[in-house]
Amino acid sequence: MRRALLPSFAILLLTSCYMQGDHEEMSSAVQEARAEAQKHDQLCRAATAPESLSNELARHEDVMDDLFARMDGAMGDMPAKHSSGGMKQDVANMRAAMAIHHDRLLEAGSVSAAHAECASYGAEMTGLCATAQDRVDGMDCM
Repeated sequence: MRRALLPSFAILLLTSCYMQGDHEEMSSAVQEARAEAQKHDQLCRAATAPESLSNELARHEDVMDDLFARMDGAMGDMPAKHSSGGMKQDVANMRAAMAIHHDRLLEAGSVSAAHAECASYGAEMTGLCATAQDRVDGMDCM
């Protein structure tokens, strides 16, 4: 009986920890999203003209779209206990914050109003990424 359990346990362990790569990919993407939000905040607040704000927004959205794709891919390969619920909601919250930021930045009546929006978004996205990172850090491979 004990001999039969050993291979089963080994298969369970290897299968569970195989997902560690997805865990690391998710962690990396979340950390990069946090750094990108902070970079966007800095570049946005340094912009002095509407055109440079628009260009920075487009650059930021391209980078974030790639990061969201990486997050989606990592979640797609994780066990359901990791990717369902909280983690999916974290990513959805980041996407929603970015969409709202996009609209608010385009509607800003002045460069200074755009700077304030970028500061607000930067703080919000940093918090959302911290929440997601805490969730990733709390995952185990079992």
